[in-house]
Amino acid sequence: GILKDGITMSDVWTDISALPHNSKAKVGHPTQKPVKLMRRIVEQFTNEGDVVLDFCMGSGSTGVACIETGRDFIGIESDAEYFDIARCRLENAIKNIIRE
Repeated sequence: GILKDGITMSDVWTDISALPHNSKAKVGHPTQKPVKLMRRIVEQFTNEGDVVLDFCMGSGSTGVACIETGRDFIGIESDAEYFDIARCRLENAIKNIIRE
């Protein structure tokens, strides 16, 4: 299908790999997504300044992608351990933006 700005989305994204088991980015969530993947999805389906709601935030990859691309983010996570991991990742992403 055609997405915003006339960009055609392909069926397969071969330039984004799953996180290797020994990746420094791994935080211990069983279904953690690469931030690069979430950034692409966020950029394709939202605009800067939009609010993205993630009902199952997990380790926060979507939130990090939102921070990196100028979107506001609301995340919900019922598991306290994963919520704490996500909070730390989001705080670090904010610090990285401030440093730039």
